[in-house]
Parts: sequence; structure tokens; C-alpha cells
Amino acid sequence: MKDQSPEAVARRAADAQRKRDERARKKEVQAAAASQEELNAAKSFPEYWAAQRVNLTEAQRAGFEQREDYVLDLQHIMRLYLEGQYEAEATRLGVTAEGYVSLDDLKAAVAEEIAAHSVCEAVVLVVPKLWASGEKDLREAIMAKGGATALLLQYGYRTALDGFLYERFYQKFLMPRTESQQTFTTITCLCGATSSISVEVASLYTARIFRCLRCLDKEATSKAAVAKALAAEYRVPENTLYDDWGRLKL
Repeated sequence: MKDQSPEAVARRAADAQRKRDERARKKEVQAAAASQEELNAAKSFPEYWAAQRVNLTEAQRAGFEQREDYVLDLQHIMRLYLEGQYEAEATRLGVTAEGYVSLDDLKAAVAEEIAAHSVCEAVVLVVPKLWASGEKDLREAIMAKGGATALLLQYGYRTALDGFLYERFYQKFLMPRTESQQTFTTITCLCGATSSISVEVASLYTARIFRCLRCLDKEATSKAAVAKALAAEYRVPENTLYDDWGRLKL
């Protein structure tokens, strides 16, 4: 006869619950293994994503698809502006004033997107069979970071701007521009000739008159001629201060 004491009944109940939990965990492990085997058999990302999306609710699917439509439309306009084709495309399609997206509006929308959703690094999709067990470590590392990149890898939805496209757009339209310092300036000689010299050198002429190279050559030639004439004059006998022995003439 079984022990019907409260302690014995409690032990049997706990043991039964433990066995049920073990069977449930075993089923979960088997289901996960079967699911991974099915995922490993996928031959492409679309096949992998199709298998993953069966776990989503209709509401989740609709939300991801709506979000992706907006992101793809925004990326299309970004590419048109990067290629300088937006105006032509807007004219071709007959875009009205209400549907027209100015560059300023686009820049504001992109900045808002990045602040709210960061970027999606779609470049991870170049890894062959990233969904398979052979790339398990890399896949789990990406998934652990979460965000739009993880969502793209798991379900195939693009819910944030592509990182590479955003970088191109940022470099061309969003990066702050600093005014370049003027390093050269034009200065005029008294003869009317102009020269291009550095700003630093030009500042040295604030206290004296600038001379162009031609005028400097003329001035040097003139000084040389005067010096030569003076030297010739001092070499005549009456202007010689010393005799042939180097003694001062009296």
C-alpha cells in the first residue's frame, strides 16, 4: 500500500512533474534539431527566410512589410540624388508638388531614420550559407547584437537604411564642410606688375613697399653700377689712401 502521507504525496507529485519537464525539454531539443536540419537544407536566403517567417504572426509580417516598403522607397530616392537623376526621374514620372522630395526634405528624413533605427549592414549577406550550421558562430554573433541587421539575417526584412548607401549619402550631402583657408593672394608692385604670393609672405609687406622680381633686378643692377663706379674712382692715384707698402699716405 502506497504511503499516503502528505510528504510522500508531495514527493510523488514532484517526481511526476520532473519527468514531464524532462519529456518537454527532450521534445524541444528534437524540434530544434529538426528545424535546424530543415534550415541547413535551404539552398538560398529566400528559402531560409521563408522557413523562418512561418513563426511570425500576420500582424508581425504586415508590420515588417510596411516598414520595409518605406525604407526601400527612401533608399531609391537617395540613390537618385546621389546619381544626380532625381529631377529627371520626377519629371518623367510626372511627380506633383505634393509628391516632390527636395534635397533638404530628404536629408531631414535620412537623419531622422538614422537617429531612430541606425543602419542595416546588408553586407553580411555575402557570406555563403550564413544560415547553415557551418556559420553558426558568426550567425549567433550577429544575432546577439540585435537591431536591423539581425532582423534582416533572420527574416529577410530591410527595416533600416543600408549602411553602405548611407555612408555614400553622408559623405556627399550630410558631412559638415569647413571653409578652406586662403593660402595665396595677389599683390601689386609700384610698376603695376602683379604677383601671386602666400598670405604669410604678403603680410610682411605691410611695413614696406613690395617690389616685383623685375624691379628688384633693376634695383640690384643699378646698385651694382654705382658700386663699380665708386670703386673705380677710389682706385685713381689721388684717391688712394695707402701706398704700395700699405702705409697711410700723408
